[in-house]
Amino acid sequence: LDVKGPATMEEVTRTLKGHIQRLRTQRAADQQALEGALARQRQGQATVARLEQEMKAAEGKYTYFQEMRCYLEDLLECLDVKAPAIEELEDDLVLARKERGEGLKKRRQEDLQDELLAARDAVGKATGNGWAVKGEAGVDEFGRDPTLARERRMQQRRLRRERTIARRRSEKASGQGGWRDVPAPGSTAATAEGLQEDLWTTDESEGEVLEWARRRNAVLNQADDIMSDVVSDFKTVASVHAKITAWKRTYPKAYKDAWVSLSLPRLLAPYVRLQALRWEPIDSDMPVDSMPWVSALFQEEEEGESKPGNGSARVEEEDDLIPRLVEQVLVPRVKAALASAWDPCSTRSTARTSTVLQDVMVYVLDAAREAAKSICAAAAAALSAELVRHGP
Repeated sequence: LDVKGPATMEEVTRTLKGHIQRLRTQRAADQQALEGALARQRQGQATVARLEQEMKAAEGKYTYFQEMRCYLEDLLECLDVKAPAIEELEDDLVLARKERGEGLKKRRQEDLQDELLAARDAVGKATGNGWAVKGEAGVDEFGRDPTLARERRMQQRRLRRERTIARRRSEKASGQGGWRDVPAPGSTAATAEGLQEDLWTTDESEGEVLEWARRRNAVLNQADDIMSDVVSDFKTVASVHAKITAWKRTYPKAYKDAWVSLSLPRLLAPYVRLQALRWEPIDSDMPVDSMPWVSALFQEEEEGESKPGNGSARVEEEDDLIPRLVEQVLVPRVKAALASAWDPCSTRSTARTSTVLQDVMVYVLDAAREAAKSICAAAAAALSAELVRHGP
């Protein structure tokens, strides 16, 4: 108020209104500051809640990856022990198959040679020119006729083959089956040409068949026991792939950043190799897509695609998972079979070989061209070796 004189009512009123306006302005500023503080408080509380959730998620993620790390370490330790044992069983079976195939090819070559010598003798006797086979005279130093010895060998082999055919037909009729299917008498396959093929392809004695079955069963029995002491999470290709796929679905970015898809074929290869021990590329009619491991991988992928929200979990490198496993595991088996089990002189063996080559090529022709080339090279090498074997 003005101290020079008494204040008028108007001056008092004006002064009070000024004070009131200043108080209102201050109150508005304080109210605005309060609202800002409350907003910051709410934002801080939301941040705290979000960080708590993120911390729980990070804790769960950390726990998951620690568990996954322990799982992979245990899996690798398991495979460090089991994989060499599986490869050793595979080598034993390949060796047994090779010895069996070489024995069959040798016997067929002897048959062909005896047939050729007999035909030459017959032509010589028919023409009367006394055509003798090189290296053979009319009689040996003991007065024995080599042709008679050869005819006895041919007769013995023929009788042995006929007994083998009869035994296997009996097994097939009784439901026991046999290592090879033998046509019944009177069928189209049992014509003169078909019977001749049966005589060639069943040219194993009962003892040889039993020996091959013994060696094969010994390997398969060991294969059945090789995972008997392993827990279920490490036991089969399905269980391992399911564990890896769960990681891909739960944390797709971390899965992709870890390049797991590049290591997955090598991780699953021992399990595929273990199952493939029962697969006979030439003698078996089992196509690749009917193998248990292929079905397991297909089923796992189909289940993953059918679940909502898994589109981001797709990894392009895994589109070739099955072809890469075929390349790593089955292609070497096929190449070994071409060298040991395929008999190009047998129409039945050649037909089965053609079937398995077409089957395997479906997987490797586009995804692994080098593997496809190596199979073709192995087939060409087997044909060349057969030509050399029967050449002059």
